[in-house]
Amino acid sequence: MEVEEGSTATGVQQAPKVALDGRQTFTVTFLDEDPPQEGDDHNRTLYVSEYICEKKVDKMLVNGGSVVSILSLQTLELLGISTDELQQTRLLIQRFNQNGQRNIGNISLHLTIGNSKPHPGSM
Repeated sequence: MEVEEGSTATGVQQAPKVALDGRQTFTVTFLDEDPPQEGDDHNRTLYVSEYICEKKVDKMLVNGGSVVSILSLQTLELLGISTDELQQTRLLIQRFNQNGQRNIGNISLHLTIGNSKPHPGSM
């Protein structure tokens, strides 16, 4: 899938939006002609392979309704990111069983979708 800012590709519509922090975000919408092989009545999770900080990350879970995006320590290591680079936070993440766990920090990363090129200084 190749999608550029403001373009429409087969099966994908992309509309730029501005997030609260001023960064541009995008919405991906699947059209009626894009159902998976098993049809519309499925409950599969959508995973994609994209680039974070110019390094390919396979099987990223796409969940636009989630409040947080979570990276494992293993993924941070594969990206060459030290835990020292994380911003300290007191965020408590509730699990499904209502147990809470504190995260170890926050970080903003550049995500490249399709053939987009990272913007200078965005990492």
